[in-house]
Amino acid sequence: MTGGKWEHESFAVVVARAGAWGQPPKSIRVINIGPQRIGIEITDTGTGQGETTMAKRLFVPWAGKVNEALMTIVSDDNKGNCGTDLPPCYANRKRLEFVAGKNADYYDIIMTLSGTDMADSRQYGVKRVHGVERFKFTEEKYKRIFRTGDVTSVERFIANRGSGS
Repeated sequence: MTGGKWEHESFAVVVARAGAWGQPPKSIRVINIGPQRIGIEITDTGTGQGETTMAKRLFVPWAGKVNEALMTIVSDDNKGNCGTDLPPCYANRKRLEFVAGKNADYYDIIMTLSGTDMADSRQYGVKRVHGVERFKFTEEKYKRIFRTGDVTSVERFIANRGSGS
């Protein structure tokens, strides 16, 4: 603020693919990502063939730009197409929590996975899933510093799609 008037501190055009079937993201909100830092969280839900997947994208101002610092799947289920004579029902969720870390300016993110997922075998089945991941902010992005526990089937699918498999 100069002379009682607001000034642009940074400006960037941010384009992200979001929404399903032309729908806008489910939620856009300002969040605290550090003691004196804010970011934008976009929550997007996609559905198809009875499966519902929710993703969160986190945008962070950095070096005069606004960057997509994290994109993660936070829930996945097949409740719209499961049960008797169909694949068994599953539902998993990740809870995100911002916690103090070594970087005094930006919080770390702890993600806790719980629920069920499709079993790894070719036969229909469900398995319990759980795990913890920790991300730390390093030069415009949140980077995973450790992971323990399970990887969900939707995460494996995304990883395989990115590798060309």
